[in-house]
Amino acid sequence: MRSIISRCVLIGLVGIICAASVLFTPTVAHAQDKSRVRAALVYNIIRFARFPDAGDTLVLCALASDQSAPHLRAIEGRRAGSQRIRVSLLSSARQVSGNCDIVYLDSALPDTIRPARGQLVIGSARNFADRGGMVGLIEFGGQVRFVINDGAAGRAGVRFSSQLLQLAARVIT
Repeated sequence: MRSIISRCVLIGLVGIICAASVLFTPTVAHAQDKSRVRAALVYNIIRFARFPDAGDTLVLCALASDQSAPHLRAIEGRRAGSQRIRVSLLSSARQVSGNCDIVYLDSALPDTIRPARGQLVIGSARNFADRGGMVGLIEFGGQVRFVINDGAAGRAGVRFSSQLLQLAARVIT
């Protein structure tokens, strides 16, 4: 009798563990997929942006604690036109300096930093572009899209190609 109860309890526990892994694994995988998509979007946005006075290397700065950081790291060494991209992971937004050509803030608000001339600021916080960020990554209909604040980018001297502006979900002037 005791052995039957032990087996039932064991089977029940295995069932709960299996159910939990099925329920929670897609959520983790879904978050990683979104981070991967965001990193790919960041790369493509960089490819279609023009930076004044940029040298032969574009430095992309991101917070090491951001979910997208490992995926942004994969951009290291890729090219945007004739410029090679270097990724610098920072421990806090206070470390952002004029040495960063692109700043990616996963969840921080754009007012966390003051962009230097020629510095592109991209983020995925709610209403990022509406709050002064230059490119905001948004979820729209289950997809990750982007909003461009062309006015903020223009004030910093960053220009976007007409093709990128056409692909944006919305452009703020």
